[in-house]
Amino acid sequence: MKKIGLILFSALVLCTSCNKAKQAAGSDAPSDSTEVTDENNVQAGQEFTKVDFCSVDSILKISADYPVFADNDVLNDSILTYVDATFRGYRQALASGKDAQKAFAELGQAQWESMKEEIEGMKSEWVSNAEEGEEMPDFMFNWEYEESIAVETIQERFVTMMNVGYQYQGGAHGISWEIGATFDRSTGKRADHEQLLKNTSGKSFQDLLKVKLAEDFECEVDALKDCLFFDPDEQEIPIGNTYLSNGKLVIQYESYEIAPYVYGHPSALFTFKEVKPYLSALGLRLTGQD
Repeated sequence: MKKIGLILFSALVLCTSCNKAKQAAGSDAPSDSTEVTDENNVQAGQEFTKVDFCSVDSILKISADYPVFADNDVLNDSILTYVDATFRGYRQALASGKDAQKAFAELGQAQWESMKEEIEGMKSEWVSNAEEGEEMPDFMFNWEYEESIAVETIQERFVTMMNVGYQYQGGAHGISWEIGATFDRSTGKRADHEQLLKNTSGKSFQDLLKVKLAEDFECEVDALKDCLFFDPDEQEIPIGNTYLSNGKLVIQYESYEIAPYVYGHPSALFTFKEVKPYLSALGLRLTGQD
């Protein structure tokens, strides 16, 4: 069993990385700008910074694709701070004068080295257990970690970024996430549900939220309690991650936040007109309902 474990781990380490594959294909040149092609976005020719890192056998894949606005340093600073909150060390590396792609690749490599060390530790433990007669876990080294930050929507009054990721480190299943972040273009500040909405505890909004969640679960409102961890008629539905999209306000929940894993990431989608009575002054301005 020990020999098998060592062979598997060696195969993992010797696999060709996707970075090398891209270099062989001649497609690894970093790009610091692009044109907006998403129909939701309103600015053609928007400048972007695009960086990525991919480890051996694509076990670790991270990327960031964020806009850089002309003459809006406050907004640019807020977005860079947001990117750095996920990919720590990136902003400091840029401040030291490093090229964006090189800086990102260095922090990606550091994360990969840490992951390899953890895998090696678990491998040694598994081999030791196998020598004592225990079975090797069936997931072995099938680890995977992916995370990206990219633009979801650029509008005249706001910008929304998305953090999307997936992680598997053994067990029955991995875990994924989808987190939106809306920024006010005039102030650069991030606006979540506390800034965008009001009176969310009231019956009127709670009833509307039930309708929208029932649509997502594809069930009747009366059957919504069968999908959730609680009875929404007896307990207030919490407000999850809230962000603005193209003509929609989205309330997004993560796995296990309000419902079992099988339901993924439940979400409630409201048109700006539907949610107008519950928008704050800031929400009204950003959505153009003022």
